[in-house]
Amino acid sequence: MERTAYPTDTAELAKLLSPYSVDSFLGQVQSRVMLHVPGDATKASSYFSWNELNHILAKHRLGPPRLRLAADGLLPDVSRLFHPSAASGGLVRRGLDASALDLEVLYERLRDGTTLVLDAVDEATTILTGVCAGLSRCFLTHAQANAYISFGETAGFGLHWDDHDVIVLQIAGRKAWRVFEPTLDRPLAHDQHSERPPTGTPFWNGELCAGDTLYLPRGWWHAPRGVGERSLHLTFTLPLPTGLDVLDWLLQRAAQSAIARQDLPSRAPVEDRLAFARALKSEFNHLWGENAIDAYLDYRAGRLGCRPSPRLPEAVGDGGLPESDNFDARYNGIAATIARPIFDMAGTGNDEPPPARITLAGRECAVDLRLLPAMERLLSGEPVSFAEFRALTPDTVGRDGLRALLGGLVAAGLIDILPESRRA
Repeated sequence: MERTAYPTDTAELAKLLSPYSVDSFLGQVQSRVMLHVPGDATKASSYFSWNELNHILAKHRLGPPRLRLAADGLLPDVSRLFHPSAASGGLVRRGLDASALDLEVLYERLRDGTTLVLDAVDEATTILTGVCAGLSRCFLTHAQANAYISFGETAGFGLHWDDHDVIVLQIAGRKAWRVFEPTLDRPLAHDQHSERPPTGTPFWNGELCAGDTLYLPRGWWHAPRGVGERSLHLTFTLPLPTGLDVLDWLLQRAAQSAIARQDLPSRAPVEDRLAFARALKSEFNHLWGENAIDAYLDYRAGRLGCRPSPRLPEAVGDGGLPESDNFDARYNGIAATIARPIFDMAGTGNDEPPPARITLAGRECAVDLRLLPAMERLLSGEPVSFAEFRALTPDTVGRDGLRALLGGLVAAGLIDILPESRRA
């Protein structure tokens, strides 16, 4: 089988880093060094705003750990931020949490210099959902956008480093940043409490203004601080795969190996222990194959999840599709893997070629090779019209067969249907 991972999308990364070259970033900056890219307020407002933040705070049930406070490196208790909702008359019925955000207390904490943190704001805005989906496709990970709000000069979090890469976009106001080089090369989460903060001169000491972007690789120390004015910024978190992820994956595969499951011959003669070691090494070399890195990335691409895009009531009772063929379909997943069969039909007595295997959002399915061009177009992540699907599909499949395929993908939650009125 020939395997291909879909898609590799750098469009959203390019927009975030503009005017810096995305090729230069991927080739010279990523995982190596921090990067500051000046921008402008127009760029910032195209991503997020105070109005959108207010809408989220007003319309969503929030609480820890999604909503947090930070002040001088401490995480104050957020319980005082909530009180029984006036809309429910202060009553809690049937075990439901009817608490609401106490704006008076929130405003007081913000005036005192406390930073408000709201995680996963990408789940509440269409634009940021698309941005994080694009970043997830680019880096084969689950990207997330968190919002940070502050008004004073107090630092929310003290000098610290993150166990993932981050891209910071200043939305409004200004914020001062001190950035230091890592004190441990490629640190992991369990190294958080063993590293001492740096004490020398910062690698970069500057301010982010509206539209500015700051990239920090994993392990780079940073200390953001307010400058006495309102500040709103987004942080896009990027937990990138590492060599340890490849080894963990190989260990999962090794669990199916008879030699790997054997008890260690700890009491056997040395010759038997050496023979066991050679057999175990041989099995590992077999699992590693020609290129375990690419094989793992293909595996990962096929198992990144979908961002939910419900389609009720059609997905339950009407085949998931509009009656008219005037619609677009868009893949909801982050990536996918296609395994094409390598075959020679001569002398087999079989007129039907073997199917391709597609893994998407953790599900593996067999797909008729006649449908593969249409599926490849769908997995690009861009909306595809039903008319284009028809053009990419042999006449032998027919309209009903194609609608059945797309309806099945809708029922599985894998694609979104965009009628004419919803096309972007």
